[in-house]
Amino acid sequence: MTVLTPTLTLITLVFSVLTLTPFAFADKLTLSEIIDQAGQQRMLSQRIAKAYILKGIPKQKEKGEDQLTSAITQFNKNFYNIKKHKSSKALPHELTLVKNQWLIFKDLIDQPNSPENELKVIKQSDFLLKAAHAYVKKLEMITGEELSEVVGTSGKQRMLSQRIARNYLAYHRGLAEEEWLDRVYDDLAEYENTLLYLKTTSVNTRAINTMLRKAHSNFRFINQGFDGILSFSPERLVHVAISSTEMMLYRMDTLTKQYAALETSSDYNSSIASR
Repeated sequence: MTVLTPTLTLITLVFSVLTLTPFAFADKLTLSEIIDQAGQQRMLSQRIAKAYILKGIPKQKEKGEDQLTSAITQFNKNFYNIKKHKSSKALPHELTLVKNQWLIFKDLIDQPNSPENELKVIKQSDFLLKAAHAYVKKLEMITGEELSEVVGTSGKQRMLSQRIARNYLAYHRGLAEEEWLDRVYDDLAEYENTLLYLKTTSVNTRAINTMLRKAHSNFRFINQGFDGILSFSPERLVHVAISSTEMMLYRMDTLTKQYAALETSSDYNSSIASR
């Protein structure tokens, strides 16, 4: 059985990507960059729910609280940029839905941990995810270009990494009502299928193809670990599930930003003009 445990340096880098992004000048952001940030809201909905459950595990309480605080901060920063960007003027209804679901979610995660509250947080994280995803899809339709769709699709992979972690923790906590492991394996399958799709897109550069190969290689290694994870002790299970999904998040966040940067790439724009 193979298990991937990322180095401390890599995990620290993942956290820095999520916590140190400054408030940007929203009017200077490209549409692809806004799609990247709007797409990150999907991931944060699941990361916040995961962190909330994590802080209910005694030996993970501090880590969970740190992740929860940083993810809330990042969600608010992203929302500020999305709201201020000119593209939001075309989507007032969709943006209001995201805001309303966020306010409900924020109230729930302020409550103390209990099995009942953790289930409520999970369910509301899915409502927030649905609203955030709808906003991303509307943004993609503004241009109708392949690049916008690819940025959104790549960004969705970040969400899957965190939903996998969330559902593993729900399984570990013995929360009722859902077949948590079935949901984990469904998301693992979707994650791999999307990687295969991204390899076929026409916007890929040599650097992006290299990153895709690395991401897929990492995923195959990680997937083998998930196949054997249930034989671990409960404490080890949590550690491996969290650190493996952090690696998945890191790879896909890097890749999504590479895609988003293409919009201002002279080589990419020249290739578009010549079609």
